[in-house]
Order: sequence, then structure tokens, then C-alpha cells
Amino acid sequence: TTLAGAVIDDVLGIVVLTIVLALTSATGATGIAWGQVWSITGKALGVWLTAALVGLLLARRISDLLKRFRGRTAMSIMALGLALIVAGLFENAGLAMMVGAYVMGLTLSHTELAHAIREKLEPLYTFLVPVFFGALGMLVDWRVLVSAPVIGFALIYTALAVLAKVA
Repeated sequence: TTLAGAVIDDVLGIVVLTIVLALTSATGATGIAWGQVWSITGKALGVWLTAALVGLLLARRISDLLKRFRGRTAMSIMALGLALIVAGLFENAGLAMMVGAYVMGLTLSHTELAHAIREKLEPLYTFLVPVFFGALGMLVDWRVLVSAPVIGFALIYTALAVLAKVA
């Protein structure tokens, strides 16, 4: 139950990031194109769910492939390479790269290699997470985020996220 709650929490975080990215791309001279925002959000959820299911089904095969690279360092570098490839595929599909990388991380977290990969990539993680959030923050048009429709949506979404977390 705790793990399912954590995954749902991660999905909600990804959806929020997708919406923020959609808001940055759907803002024009006439305001926010809400149809485009909902389209991107729906596309993100659909692609994420499909990719996550496929990844979980293929986790054992991916793990076996990575085991062919002898040594924890080589295996971890190949896992990072796979995450970057999937991130690039998601970016090409018009979604956030982070969603693709998350799907690969979710896939590999269900294998016996998870601890070794996490251990080897911890320094890179420590460096790149702040860079990611800083870069994401620089993409946001703060004038759009303080508009009444966006604040209303954020309050509703926050209430739903809190309810989901409690449930």
C-alpha cells in the first residue's frame, strides 16, 4: 500500500510538471490555450501509463541485458544511457524528458540491480536534480501563474492531490 501510494504521488508530481510545461508552451497573446494544456496532460498520462506498463513487463529482460555488462559501474552507465534514450524518445513525442527518465527508473527499480545502480549513480543524481529544477523554474512565465484561472486550477489540483495522498 505504501509503495502504491508513493507511485501515485510520483505520478501526480509528473502530471503537475507536465501541466507546468504545457502552460509555458500554451501561453500566447490571447492567454492560456486550455485545450492544448488538457491535450498535453492527457497525452502525458496515456504515454506514461503505456510506457510504464511496457517497462514493468520488460524489466526482467532489461535487467538480463544490463547484467551482460560485467561490473557495477558499466552496468550503471548503461542503465543511465537507457534512461537518456527513453527521455529523448519522450521529448520527441512532445512530452517532458523527465517523464521518460522516470519510466526507465521505475522499470529498473523493480529489478535486483536497483541498489547497485542507485549506489553508482548517487553522485550524478545529487548534482543533476538541482540543475533540473533550476532549469524548469527558468522556463516558467510567472506572470501566467499568478492569473486567476491558474490559481483556481492549482487550488483544486492541490486539494485533489492531498485527498489522493490521504486515501
